Amino acid sequence: MRRIRCARRWITGWLVLFVANAFVLAPLSWAQTPMPEYVIQPEDTVSVQVAGEPGLTKDYKVDERGFILMDMLGKVKVAGLTAKQAEDRVRKGLSRYLKLFEVDLNVLGEIGARVLVYGEVGKPGDIKLRPGGRLLDALSEAGQPTARADTKRINIFHRATGKNETLDLADVIKDPAKNVLLGAGDTITVPSKEERNVTVVGEVRRPGPQSLDQVKTAYQAIVAAGKSKSGDLTRVSIRAKDSSTPVVVDLSAAENDAAKDDVAVKPGDVITVPAKTTGKVSLRGEVTVAGEREIKADETLFDLIYKGLTEEADRTRVRLTRVGEPERIIDLDKIARDEEEGRMIDIVLKDGDEIFVPTNEASMFVIIGGVTKPGRYLAKPGMTLLDALAMAGNLSRDASKKRWIIAPGSRFDKEGKFVPPPELKAAALGGKKKKRGKVQDFGLIVVSPKKLMKGDPNQNVAIHPGDRILIPEVVKGRPKPGFLSQVGQSLRPFIPFFFLFGSGRGGGGRYY
Repeated sequence: MRRIRCARRWITGWLVLFVANAFVLAPLSWAQTPMPEYVIQPEDTVSVQVAGEPGLTKDYKVDERGFILMDMLGKVKVAGLTAKQAEDRVRKGLSRYLKLFEVDLNVLGEIGARVLVYGEVGKPGDIKLRPGGRLLDALSEAGQPTARADTKRINIFHRATGKNETLDLADVIKDPAKNVLLGAGDTITVPSKEERNVTVVGEVRRPGPQSLDQVKTAYQAIVAAGKSKSGDLTRVSIRAKDSSTPVVVDLSAAENDAAKDDVAVKPGDVITVPAKTTGKVSLRGEVTVAGEREIKADETLFDLIYKGLTEEADRTRVRLTRVGEPERIIDLDKIARDEEEGRMIDIVLKDGDEIFVPTNEASMFVIIGGVTKPGRYLAKPGMTLLDALAMAGNLSRDASKKRWIIAPGSRFDKEGKFVPPPELKAAALGGKKKKRGKVQDFGLIVVSPKKLMKGDPNQNVAIHPGDRILIPEVVKGRPKPGFLSQVGQSLRPFIPFFFLFGSGRGGGGRYY
């Protein structure tokens, strides 16, 4: 009996030890299970030490194709190998040239795979992934897809195999097996939904992109964008993504379920629905595009031309001529002010209306005489005499080099007549006989061309609206034949002071 009890105690002791091993020692063995060795990636840096060969002992950068460049061996492929495997490869290569040597290879600064992420992500570009990085890891590093991203068509180009695959992000999230492993140099492209869209503009209630997942034809796209009664379906234009010339189609029959009259559309197409027109009007004067213009229903004068006027336009005196009605003078600036204040006093256009926009004379200056292109020009803020000459094509061959004269706009009344200074008027009323005065006595400005060309800032006078600039012309010291007829009506404002340029001895005067 005693022997039996001893045997039972011995068996019990061993069972206790066995259970202890199972629950205590086993976890320690799991904890000590070695992790997979790091695999060298392109752009990693490896340290190679070759005993007795200082020329080979150095740090090497792994290029994008996975090679390091070593003396004796040339290019050695190390990407995709562990440090031990790469070390063996280098040792085997050197054994052909060296007899007694030792090689030690270590990885410095493990970089991991570098992949490119393009398209609709928060931070597109080059990113780094740790070994074993997958699609979701790359998208997380790239800032996640944007609201415009088409996550159903994410494309991955695998550099190692040269193959492409397309994945739906929703499927990848549901099924971890589809979260593909990425390699160095792989490219991920997250396309935009707009690449699967057509754009509808013009007379629709909701202009903008329409997905080709919902629409397949031009008429379907127009309906999805909110077909408007003002839209003219007989003149719909469709411009392809890579074309500058639209195709005009009639979709009016498609409105009555005539599918054969509809037109298929492709990604990137732009569909324009024009407005129904109610006639034509004629535009003339200071407008950017003169000629006949079609008008749509309820289109107003302000809407038609306000943004299409030149800098020289007088917006306050636009003339509207309509059959059977007297001519009307319209102030577009007043219409703009009324609209800002909540009052809408505009004019709805009718077929046959004629619109003329005059030049704003109050904003112009005149230059005549010895310039290539005499005439009226817009006086821009801050401009000078040299600016005015440039606008008029610069000096002509016969321009005088002695003196030029500028009549300030302040010297002319509203009707364009020259107004002499008050002291000259007083002398005339007092019956005093005044000698031939200087040009400056009449409030005029005299400029010396020679000083101007030498850079004298006092001669480069400012030019203001209403100014008249006279640059006399000479031909061998005599007046140019037909000077008055040449200048014509443009000289009328200068007639009151023409005598200043003559000799005072009849018609044989000289010009300076």
